[in-house]
Amino acid sequence: MRYNAPLSRFRATRLAGVVASDRPATVLDLGCGSASLLHDVLLAAPTTRGHGIDVDAEAIGRARRAARTLGVHDRVTHDVADAGQSSLQADAVLCVGSSHAVGGLDRLLHDVDADTMLLGEGFWHGSQPLAWAEAFGRLPEGLGGLVERTRAAGWSVIGAEASDPWEWDAFERAWGDGVRRSRLPGAAAFADQRWDAYATGYRGRLGFGWLHLRR
Repeated sequence: MRYNAPLSRFRATRLAGVVASDRPATVLDLGCGSASLLHDVLLAAPTTRGHGIDVDAEAIGRARRAARTLGVHDRVTHDVADAGQSSLQADAVLCVGSSHAVGGLDRLLHDVDADTMLLGEGFWHGSQPLAWAEAFGRLPEGLGGLVERTRAAGWSVIGAEASDPWEWDAFERAWGDGVRRSRLPGAAAFADQRWDAYATGYRGRLGFGWLHLRR
């Protein structure tokens, strides 16, 4: 669960390098969690400064400890904050599975004030099953549909790719293992329910796209 997304370390390192290649002076990570991807960008861009925000105070605590361990703590701040109530301005923005925090994908694409953005966002392979509309919200149809949504909002798509089945399987396994380790009442049953929903329901149907965008 390093990235809390269907994202391998290999792909993360490469995407961080893509963001760093734009040489942004500042990078803002919306819904940063433990800020692992933000830290990867800072390691690849030694003069860049970062700022991560998330409503989860525990995750922000982990992010601060990780930054110190990696030696980037002097170039990054992590704050407990609501992305929907925060400034969305920076040279580059990271938003991985957090568009809901600012009111949805369309509002994110409209409100972000940045030269570039790395967007990680869900989509459906084919039409969205009605049974999953409430759980996942209304997502674009296909990676192409996600690309068109971003273009319609005035962004240029520099690169677009999607998580592969191995990344999805690893993510869902790690998510369930983390829930079970909490040992909270009902945790194991909840994790089993989630895995069943994945394995028999949205596996292979729900996609996750990674778009490198430029204004």
